[in-house]
Amino acid sequence: MGVPLNELKGATGEVLVGFKKQGVNTSDRLLGRSSTPQDRDALATAVGVDSTLLLSLVKRADIARLKGIGRVYSDMLEESGAATISELAQCSPTTLHATLRRINAKRRLTNRPPSLDQVTDFIDQAKALPSLIRY
Repeated sequence: MGVPLNELKGATGEVLVGFKKQGVNTSDRLLGRSSTPQDRDALATAVGVDSTLLLSLVKRADIARLKGIGRVYSDMLEESGAATISELAQCSPTTLHATLRRINAKRRLTNRPPSLDQVTDFIDQAKALPSLIRY
């Protein structure tokens, strides 16, 4: 199912139109069409976007597979260095929680940063999910 692509940071109107022409309208479809570098190159060419932007959107689609992750938490995870499922799975809950709290204190992204229990759950979910992005 996935999330609609317009919910991913960086998915502009022009990019969304290009994806729609390719039959890509959800995060799951984006992941299905762009798991390898060759797939991403082909899709970037077909949509008319830079491959760096496409990879950024693919990473956001990857993290959107987690329950409880919305746009704000996704931004925070990206800034923390845990922008993909495989990166998040390698994190220590206490270290990541402290990092997310620092990011939020500095940038004031939300009034409700994730609790340690939520961060632990995100990491546990990430460990249970298969890695879909190959580099």
